[in-house]
Amino acid sequence: MVLFLIFYWFSDRRPSPFAFPFLGSQKSGNAVLGLPYALASISFCQSFNLDLLKASATLTLAELWLGLGSNHTKRALDLLHGAFPMILGHGGLELRARAYIFEANCYLSDPSSSGSFCVLYCFDEDVQNIIE
Repeated sequence: MVLFLIFYWFSDRRPSPFAFPFLGSQKSGNAVLGLPYALASISFCQSFNLDLLKASATLTLAELWLGLGSNHTKRALDLLHGAFPMILGHGGLELRARAYIFEANCYLSDPSSSGSFCVLYCFDEDVQNIIE
């Protein structure tokens, strides 16, 4: 709530699109609490054509879906793969790394995954591409 008030106060008392992803990603231990903030952020970004911020909010929403349990892994990966073109094309190093780490986390938490070796190998290649 404090973050929302800070962003609200410094944005001429209009809700800032930057406030919602921060609120949605708070570590409360309950992923359900962050869902309304992430969805509001995506809606706000979509209405003002803030594509990169929408991709970041979608990544936050995917993280929240995975936080609901490993049976939501497919939905989280679908959200992430939908946001990947914008994140990889225009996102900064931190956002790209966050997306890659989350993708690896999804594959490792999926009980139907064929194995973690392929995930770690692909993740290592992606890290090398980021470093170069």
